[in-house]
Amino acid sequence: TLATFEGWANFIRATFSREANFEHAIFQKRSSFKETRILENATLNFDDISTHDYFGIIPSELNGAIIISNPNLESDKRPLVVDLDSCDHTSTGTVSFFSLNEYHDRICLTVCNLKEGSNVEVHFQDCGFYGKNVAFTDVAMKQVSITGGNYVSGMAFYHCEWNSKKALGFFQFLPFWLKFRAFDGLKTEDIPKKAESYGNLKVSALEAGDIQLSNDFHFWHQWHQRKHKFWNPFYLVTSAYGTSALLPLLWFIVIGLLFTCGYVSIFQQPIENCFFTSLSASVPFVFNDVESIKNAIDAMTKVTPAWLFYLLYILQHLVQGYLLFQIGAAIRNKVKR
Repeated sequence: TLATFEGWANFIRATFSREANFEHAIFQKRSSFKETRILENATLNFDDISTHDYFGIIPSELNGAIIISNPNLESDKRPLVVDLDSCDHTSTGTVSFFSLNEYHDRICLTVCNLKEGSNVEVHFQDCGFYGKNVAFTDVAMKQVSITGGNYVSGMAFYHCEWNSKKALGFFQFLPFWLKFRAFDGLKTEDIPKKAESYGNLKVSALEAGDIQLSNDFHFWHQWHQRKHKFWNPFYLVTSAYGTSALLPLLWFIVIGLLFTCGYVSIFQQPIENCFFTSLSASVPFVFNDVESIKNAIDAMTKVTPAWLFYLLYILQHLVQGYLLFQIGAAIRNKVKR
């Protein structure tokens, strides 16, 4: 407590079996807790500490708790690093950050190498950030929770493992499964805040160059918004918010067949004429010069009432044009990745 480490402070291969408090400690130079063992019921408590250089926490065993609250991370070049790569696979401890606030646009904290299947958990509570202040690298994000503060704003993600969730409702009975990577760490029932958090995640993934992950977060961003009673559900069921190419393709085929049947039942025309007419409306400007399609459209335009035919034809043209656009947009996003 109130200690000032003016030189290097290295607690290498130290064992902590009870509570160890570094309250108000100042670390002037490079400091490291490398290969430390934090036993069950032990707590390594860093409350209101100040760091001016690299500060590394690299445990070899973590069955207790590491608590970092209200730190002053003043190094301009080297962040506080929590590296769990060497942590024993039987470890079941926690790393908790409380009231970590940063007002500069720089990486001040790095959490890395939290493996899939590990029982170690990382918690952020009531933290606030200005820019890209926290970097996660090779982290299984389902073991990270964030409550309070500004949620995931100010965090960057590199090669992280995300939970894969099947979308709810309509998607449960589709012939194919649509799954989107999600962040289980958002411990809040406030739906607008979840939407805002996924918006931040979407931007972070895009800035990191992961287009596909950004698309997945775009899905959940839209999912939690649900602010438009018609357009949001329509966008959802027709294209999974622009992230699926298979879904609009399925609708494209179904709509084409439905309009073909509609032309047959309403206008009493031969099924081949109705099919060719539907085909020309489905893929505009592609088949218009085919003689059989020209003849079919000519026959359909002579029916009574003609205005009803043109209304249906234009409606089909608009609906399937929208579906074609969604197919193209989803393919483009996948190719860009």
